[in-house]
Amino acid sequence: MRVAFFSDTYLPQINGVSKTIARLRNYLKSNGIESIVLIPETGIGNNDEEVYCFRSYRLPFYPELKLAIPTEREVNIILSKFQPDIVHLVTEFTMGYSGLRWAQKNNIPIASSYHTNFADYAAYYNYPFLSHLFWYYLIWFHNQSHINFCPSHETLEILKSKGINNLLIWGRGVDGEFFNPFKRKPEIRKYFGINVDEIALLYVGRIAPEKNIDILFDAFKIVKKIFSNIKLIIAGSGPSEAFYKSLNIPDIIFTGELDQEKLSILYASSDIFTFPSTSETYGNVVLEAMSSGLPVVAPFCGGIKENLKDGFNGISYKSNSPKDMANAIIKLINNKNLRKIFGIYARKHAETRIWNQTMSVVLKGYYNCINNTKVKLA
Repeated sequence: MRVAFFSDTYLPQINGVSKTIARLRNYLKSNGIESIVLIPETGIGNNDEEVYCFRSYRLPFYPELKLAIPTEREVNIILSKFQPDIVHLVTEFTMGYSGLRWAQKNNIPIASSYHTNFADYAAYYNYPFLSHLFWYYLIWFHNQSHINFCPSHETLEILKSKGINNLLIWGRGVDGEFFNPFKRKPEIRKYFGINVDEIALLYVGRIAPEKNIDILFDAFKIVKKIFSNIKLIIAGSGPSEAFYKSLNIPDIIFTGELDQEKLSILYASSDIFTFPSTSETYGNVVLEAMSSGLPVVAPFCGGIKENLKDGFNGISYKSNSPKDMANAIIKLINNKNLRKIFGIYARKHAETRIWNQTMSVVLKGYYNCINNTKVKLA
């Protein structure tokens, strides 16, 4: 089997989509399956000979995402040589559309995956009127596919309610050896200015409007009035980074983008994972935090429901409520034993999320498409 991926993001860009597709390609390779990836030119550079880049342009409201418009001739030259058995449309923008057109013209089976709630993002970026148009396009786009992978039960129900067909849950896993409690190192806490007796709250992800970081900051201010020995670490970057830094809130530390090894150490060296986003289709970082032995404080919504078990491996709070989030954090700060117990169960839960099991769902879906067998709807 040969698989051609069309995506608007890929390594060395670091995000949930790029890391997941890279891991999927490694899984396919271990099963003797060749693949190539067609992506926009990011300007970062990519030495992978199986990755093809096209001239790209930045989106004004989402500058990290670059769009490319490859010509039909460019795509045809690459795919005529590679001869894919199936095309996987990772994202729905221009690269995905190019792959869709090529596959339809050449009668190649089409798989697509839904990773990001872009229709919901429109409101966060002051374009609420675009949400309806986004959904109209997404419904049309995904209903051209023979199979649509989505990461969680909650996301599946949303897509089904919108009228998207051929849905199948492709969950996520975590590398339990890489994200591991034993990676805890006092040195990294010292590096970021966290004393031995201080509680380190950690957020990992994009610093962007759709992540509801203002809720986390407001919650932190409430907690800070009660406890002086806490600090909040913000690991990541994004379009709102400069704004949040300009607030100059004491004891909030911005790390910027970290390489994966340093990030894994930071997870294990923190005390509580705090995640305010309500727009997650899965929430990979929640699972990474759990695998690192951290109790989680997050809203019980979207894809976060797949992993957060209130009172077992963390505490859920009412969405968009700084006070409720603060109360959950305060409960964990007050009870060191509870933090430890939740951290142990968080790790145990993460150990049940094995990548190979989730990837086998994709491989089976590919074969069903290629063999024209009916895919059982989730």
